Amino acid sequence: MSAPKAKQKRKRNARSTPKSKRAAPLLSRPVLAGGAAFVLLGLAGFVTGRNVGRAPGSAAYQKTIERWCAEYGVNPDLAAAVVEVESSGRPRAVSSAGALGLMQVMPDTAGAMAEELGLPAPTREGLFDPELNIRLGVYYLAKQRRRFHDERVFVIAAYHAGPTAVDRWRRRRADLSAAAVIEEVAFPSTRHYVRKVLTRWREILEAKAAARG
Repeated sequence: MSAPKAKQKRKRNARSTPKSKRAAPLLSRPVLAGGAAFVLLGLAGFVTGRNVGRAPGSAAYQKTIERWCAEYGVNPDLAAAVVEVESSGRPRAVSSAGALGLMQVMPDTAGAMAEELGLPAPTREGLFDPELNIRLGVYYLAKQRRRFHDERVFVIAAYHAGPTAVDRWRRRRADLSAAAVIEEVAFPSTRHYVRKVLTRWREILEAKAAARG
């Protein structure tokens, strides 16, 4: 969970890149999840199956993830994908921006979420506790799910860049689909993050399907 980036400006190369040499646009295609299709974003050549079947880094915390996802109405496979992309399942992970734990919760955001939930203000050390970290991270995902009406591309983007940034992008290109908004106006780092989370989400689903035979 990154801190809100309302003040962050998109970097532009002084020399614009010819259209013919720009990265291919995001591709959208449906992937079945529990009988319902969701949109998977991927750059041509970016989405691979190299991790399919690999034991997910979130596996040790699956019961905790499932419990809080059931409590707050979040898809547990999405939350597991976020854990893996954010921390690779390392409970004491710390980012250069100061985000902590499995779901890389920012301390200020964690404090606000804890207050909403009626919990004591978490300490820095407390945010390394998987139970608390996952609870706060999943609750934050649930807030974005409600705010963006379960538009999963925006939910994931908001987890990374903050909801204010996503609202700004939506207003700027209200004529575009969610996938196109992320492609056209999101921070490059957020665009990459969304791809990674959706890719890992798909891989988790494929691994589960393979395990079922």
